[in-house]
Amino acid sequence: LWFIIFWELMTLFSQFLVAFELRKEKAVKAAFKYFCMTKAGAEFIVLALILIILKATKFNANYSEIANVLPAYLSVHSTTLYTLTFALLIGLGVKAAMVPLHSWLPDAHPEAPSNVSALLSGIMIKLPIYMMFRFFLGFFPLKPEIGIVIAIFGILTLFFSMMYALLQEDSKRLLAFSSIDNIGYILLPMGAGIYFLANGSQLFGGIALAAALFHTMNHAFFKGLLFLTAGSVMYETGTRDLNYLGSLAKKMPLTAFTALIGSLAIAGIPPLNGFVSKWMIYISTLSSPATSLFGIIAIFISAVTLGTFVKYFTAIFTKPPVKEIDAKEVPLLMSASQLLLALFCIVFGIYPFIPLKMISQALSSIGVPLASLVVYPSLVVPKTGNYSPIIIFAFLLVSTLIVLLLIPSRGEVVPTWKTGRSEDLNMSMPADAYYRDFREVFREVYTVGDASKRFVQKIAEIGGMFGTKFEVLSYDLNSMLSIAVILIVILVAVLGGVGL
Repeated sequence: LWFIIFWELMTLFSQFLVAFELRKEKAVKAAFKYFCMTKAGAEFIVLALILIILKATKFNANYSEIANVLPAYLSVHSTTLYTLTFALLIGLGVKAAMVPLHSWLPDAHPEAPSNVSALLSGIMIKLPIYMMFRFFLGFFPLKPEIGIVIAIFGILTLFFSMMYALLQEDSKRLLAFSSIDNIGYILLPMGAGIYFLANGSQLFGGIALAAALFHTMNHAFFKGLLFLTAGSVMYETGTRDLNYLGSLAKKMPLTAFTALIGSLAIAGIPPLNGFVSKWMIYISTLSSPATSLFGIIAIFISAVTLGTFVKYFTAIFTKPPVKEIDAKEVPLLMSASQLLLALFCIVFGIYPFIPLKMISQALSSIGVPLASLVVYPSLVVPKTGNYSPIIIFAFLLVSTLIVLLLIPSRGEVVPTWKTGRSEDLNMSMPADAYYRDFREVFREVYTVGDASKRFVQKIAEIGGMFGTKFEVLSYDLNSMLSIAVILIVILVAVLGGVGL
């Protein structure tokens, strides 16, 4: 009961954060869309909890009582099990922005203030992931088919979201699609871990679930960092348009450095934290014929992620701008938060044993053994192979030094030859020109995505025929209704607590 109360309060208050800039129509509409979708998802969660109470427990049962009773009941009542799984995947999937329930996030995150975007992406969309762990590993019997379904949703989420992130020309919208992608990278090993444990493979099940939790933590660091860098750029330039930005590395060196760390971390480049969790995802998913295709797709999308953040970094910090931009480094307090998150990305990449020890304890508390994962300082060794960030970092350092030694000394810097023209030429590459050929190669994928988007828009237009005139009124009524429902639930809980 209290879970639902605070879940709804989280939805309500985060809606206010998205609509913080009330004078922006896009922000208000994005907040309303977010509220409506997540409120609808919450009804599925309520349905699941009511079903649990009616079928297996009592109204005021605590976590341990439910965990002791529910798995045995669901083991012999498969219809109830699959109904609960469906309801929870829908309800929690909306809040997590799981494809195809993700459409609110690319609208909400860009319109929210950048520090709010960092909070929403780094923390809020991870809460449904936590609840999935609680339900599917704490309350439900382990079923391989449930694991495969979750993994399929994960692979769809990471594939389609990153393919569209590659095409974005708005820096925060690019990061928003990337947030959806990383939810896919969390759902994939979660589903694979459930599948392995259900089939008796403690080795890969433990690695996969540890990878899911580790990537959940890692994403909070590097995505929060990237949203803050985008906010710093917007603070100085007043724009998020990647076509307009450029050449800010010399003017904003600290922001450029932290953006580079975040971009490399999210792409899974060693020795940063994103590499460790993605490496564990690859190890686990490639170990079984049932999930090996998922692992191959995940590796491919990691390459697409690298291309996306090459675009993000170069479009803002290195390519020539359309016209000269007057900017300077942001205040030290703004830079300090970025440097702190960048430090976590580096430390947890070189010393992953620090978070993995906490993760192993958390998984052990819900009955998942991690004897298959041996963690030493700066060394994570599954029995399937080994990885040493120190060795990789030393190799990269030596390689970099060799390249620097081979580069000839810098010559004289002269203006670009313009074939005899006297007028200035626009040497800036537009953001939409980065991967035009890539879109052409994968046009079938984008055709499917565009068609589904048009279908959803058509449904929205049909609904709008009946509600456009009452949009503002419905907004106020929905907000007041939600507050009333929350107050009623709190009242019932209090009255129930005093025995009335």
